[in-house]
Amino acid sequence: MIPINSVWGSFAIEVTGTKLYFGGDTGWASHFEYLGKAFAPFDVCMLPVGAYSPRWFMQSSHIDPAQAVSAFNMLKGKTFIPMHYGTYDLSDEPMSEPLRLLEKEFESKSRSGLKLPAVGEIIPL
Repeated sequence: MIPINSVWGSFAIEVTGTKLYFGGDTGWASHFEYLGKAFAPFDVCMLPVGAYSPRWFMQSSHIDPAQAVSAFNMLKGKTFIPMHYGTYDLSDEPMSEPLRLLEKEFESKSRSGLKLPAVGEIIPL
């Protein structure tokens, strides 16, 4: 039997020339730099932005909005679609905080590419 050393997962998918990164549940680690060097640029990056507070407890399994933007930059992403926020009250931050901080982070870095789809919206790739 193979022991389970990790329970989190992410995926890099390429279909007909379009590359998508799905971040899953993830804490901050060197994998973003590795994936950026190995597979970038990504056309679409779906990264988690919620359930990060308190940091002392959540940091190993959830990135915060600022870290998500750093990951997006390392992955050389073109379009950022946030996920893992605003559905269930899983942590200490207010439900509206992740998107507010994410938008602020994009503005402060003069970065474009943030896409905030409505619930159920279909996004053609």
